Amino acid sequence: LKGKLLADRGWPVIPWVSLMLGLGFNEASNFSNTPTIFEAVTSPNFKEHTTTTFTYGFGVGVQRQLVKNWQVGIGYEWLDWGKSQLGSLTGSTTN
Repeated sequence: LKGKLLADRGWPVIPWVSLMLGLGFNEASNFSNTPTIFEAVTSPNFKEHTTTTFTYGFGVGVQRQLVKNWQVGIGYEWLDWGKSQLGSLTGSTTN
């Protein structure tokens, strides 16, 4: 869900701010533990894990109308898509 607030004051450019809210699904999978030396004992791999989290973001920028129905603009948007993590390690006492 994204909302954009424009400030049309008759200036050459139109400043804007935006706010984004959402729900993110992050999946961590295909993790494999491979020793870098042959003497090392191979440890078990982590389990796959899907995390559901609240996401949000905001943006600022300016835009200019070229002709009716055509605008060009530039802006910056920052987003937080949530965290991703692997499941527990087989045989481990901690996660």
